[in-house]
Amino acid sequence: MVDPDGAAARVLPFSFDREIATYAIDHTDGGYPARGLFDGVLVAVLLIGLVALVSGIRLRRRRHVRPLSAL
Repeated sequence: MVDPDGAAARVLPFSFDREIATYAIDHTDGGYPARGLFDGVLVAVLLIGLVALVSGIRLRRRRHVRPLSAL
């Protein structure tokens, strides 16, 4: 469990939905949806970059593997 108002909650991937829901339910100022959308896009870009990096490392060609046509 993480305190939703703490700094650790800001780096979790689903903190952006709290900002948008707070705006929708409590009718707060316009900063909430802007922060929520910014956080959501930032997390999406970071996670896509992480997946691309891990996939690139995992799927790179290995020297000990040769295609069947080379045998």
